[in-house]
Amino acid sequence: MNKIGLIISREYITRVRKRSFLLLTVIAPFFFAFLCLLPVWWATNSQKQVEVLVLYDDYFFINKFTDNAHVHFSYHTGDDLVRLQKEAIRGETCDAVLTIPSNNQQIYANLYSAKEIPMLLVPEIESQLDKILFDRILQDTFQINPDKFETIKNQSRSHLVSLLTDKSGNVLSRFSQLSRYIGLFLGFIIYLIIVMFSSQVLRGVLEEKNGRVAEVLLSTVKPLELMMGKIVGIALIGLTQFGLWALLTFSIVQGMNTLLPGLWHATDMDTHREVLQEFYHAILGISFSDILLSFVFYFLFGYLIYAALFAAIGAAADHETDTISFVLPVTFPLLLTLVFLFLIKDGQYSLILWWLSIIPFTSPVAMLARLPLGVPSWELWLSGTLLVLFFFFCVWLSAKIYRREMLMFGKKNR
Repeated sequence: MNKIGLIISREYITRVRKRSFLLLTVIAPFFFAFLCLLPVWWATNSQKQVEVLVLYDDYFFINKFTDNAHVHFSYHTGDDLVRLQKEAIRGETCDAVLTIPSNNQQIYANLYSAKEIPMLLVPEIESQLDKILFDRILQDTFQINPDKFETIKNQSRSHLVSLLTDKSGNVLSRFSQLSRYIGLFLGFIIYLIIVMFSSQVLRGVLEEKNGRVAEVLLSTVKPLELMMGKIVGIALIGLTQFGLWALLTFSIVQGMNTLLPGLWHATDMDTHREVLQEFYHAILGISFSDILLSFVFYFLFGYLIYAALFAAIGAAADHETDTISFVLPVTFPLLLTLVFLFLIKDGQYSLILWWLSIIPFTSPVAMLARLPLGVPSWELWLSGTLLVLFFFFCVWLSAKIYRREMLMFGKKNR
């Protein structure tokens, strides 16, 4: 047992001191936050207003388009729309030119630009054109005032909000689907971590085997001790890295909560600010204690199972290229589970998902995805018990392969 502790200590200290570990641990949370914040900031602050010149031969369209923060319309009429469009583009008096020929039934319009235009500009203009045509038909064909029609439509509009309640009927959150998305996120994260750190075990075994380091180590320790020391050492690395990620991410989220009101106030989007703040508080209102404990449990045993299998693959292979044919069948159940999680909607295939959360090969991902939605205690105990028993089986099987292949390395070529 003391020898296993020494191997664990060696694996842990050696990998913690690597620059790659320190860089990935510190930079990754900021990188993820940057990816989340950049699209929001870009969409709300950096998009300049596009100047669109509307050319038409029908006076009905004058001042019919609505300006907003992203687009401003100006108008010009004439007989030769093609000539006016070319002159406007050539003179760079606008960013785009919208030409609308006269037609009583449908609007066939073209949007010309000499440079790239925002992706959302076309659906924005098309939506406004649809409304303009609809108002024209209301007025000309049915003699209905468009403003009165809009008033009636607004008064008869319904708004359905999905509310999550406890057993007493108290409202917990308006984001009733939040738990499902958190489950998908946790399932994806645990899949990523298991595969990433199990691959480190495989590469470590291959390096020691091909570098003849394993032969020196096996002269003083048993193969099972060497395998378990390497697996547990890398597992501790994973837990350390995940804990630091969680701590840094929580700090970043707290910083976002401080900056969020000023950010959305600056963009004059009070409604969106209110919804985002409610969404943020809904996340904080979720009890993550059980989820965190289950995450650690399923990560540990899920990782230990796949790391043991990867260690056996690394011991059986002579080169890293030889491991591809073995790794894919081993990781396929996890990948298949991840695909099922994203395909399943609104409780469909619940029996399939139940079995995936019970089978040890797939339960680390499937059970974590189900957990935020509520899982009966007996299912958790059943899934956890089978996972632990399967871990001992995988360690026994992998140890036999590991011992045989590491001790017999090179003999088959003699």
